[in-house]
Amino acid sequence: LGEILNRHGYTTAMYHAGTNGTMGFDMFAGIAGMQHYYGLNDYPGGAGSADYDGHWGIFDEPYLHYFNCQLSATKEPFFTTLFTLSAHDPFTVPARYKGQFPGGTQPIHPTIGYADLALRHFFAAARRQPWFAHTLFVLTADHTSQSDQPSYQNPLGYHKTPLLLYRAGQPLPAVSPRRITQQADVPASVLDILGLPQEQKLLLPFGSSVFDAASPGRAIFRDGDSYFLVHSDFVTELTNTNQVRLYPYQPHFIPTHPVANPDPALVQKYSNELRACVQFYVNGLLDNRLYK
Repeated sequence: LGEILNRHGYTTAMYHAGTNGTMGFDMFAGIAGMQHYYGLNDYPGGAGSADYDGHWGIFDEPYLHYFNCQLSATKEPFFTTLFTLSAHDPFTVPARYKGQFPGGTQPIHPTIGYADLALRHFFAAARRQPWFAHTLFVLTADHTSQSDQPSYQNPLGYHKTPLLLYRAGQPLPAVSPRRITQQADVPASVLDILGLPQEQKLLLPFGSSVFDAASPGRAIFRDGDSYFLVHSDFVTELTNTNQVRLYPYQPHFIPTHPVANPDPALVQKYSNELRACVQFYVNGLLDNRLYK
């Protein structure tokens, strides 16, 4: 998206509340076409700030306030990405908030309460900015974390992250409640809302716009030694021994046993689709040509 939106006149930047260089975000931001990267070193006071959490970087609430101020000083139109970090092990909250959030059943739960507070304060402040009404917000997570819900203790549940698209100025197009959606759908969805062309050579073929009524959607992930392809009717598993199994799709859950006698035509269709995705992905990594 950075490379695509640069060519359409957008100011692009990535913000990361953690140490510059962590997880290679600064380098990857440049590779993805982002014009600017801002990390802990760029935050006022850096690791010496009173807002430093002592482990990873800047607590969510002050960093989101900083982010809001930065956006208001950025030339429009802009495309920015923000990576927050408070809801992460060791799950700390600022001293003044200790004991103010529900303890829940997992160590992560108080920090989720804090992250919610930080987001509420951010949106309350952003709502007063001139850019707010014509901005598309995309909120998601990079991975799942602690859960005590039994239905999530399986390969599908381990990869179920939230994805929220919000635009204050006008309602977004309707999306089928049965549509399967994944993070790889975000770039195409953003371009769809902006009315910009889908540049296939710069968009990996794994996702599609969530607003494309002709696409039922899908999700692809790897867990353990298997790849999984999720459709609204079945989840297809491709094992490292080249076995293919089909499981009835249920939200957050993969049944223990595969379908005993699946439709051979459906097995062929879904296995070919999954193998093609795996081949494209693995060969692209090996040959460094995913985007070529």
